[in-house]
Amino acid sequence: MKDTQSGLGRFLVFIVCLFLGWLGIDKLIVGGFGEWKVALIKLVLTPIFVGIIWNLYDMVCAIIGNYQINPLIEE
Repeated sequence: MKDTQSGLGRFLVFIVCLFLGWLGIDKLIVGGFGEWKVALIKLVLTPIFVGIIWNLYDMVCAIIGNYQINPLIEE
């Protein structure tokens, strides 16, 4: 699921973020298993509400077509 720019790709990334993003699963599905470190960080940050804000940010980025695996690194 590398194509996050098309309409269907953006919709699927949004749905994954909505239901599984709280656990960091969206990073694994979109980026592959090689992005497990980012997914683990998101999972660890969720109980202190930073991960929830990160997930909301990911959902907005998925809708506008600007979704990135790691938003701190420019691709």
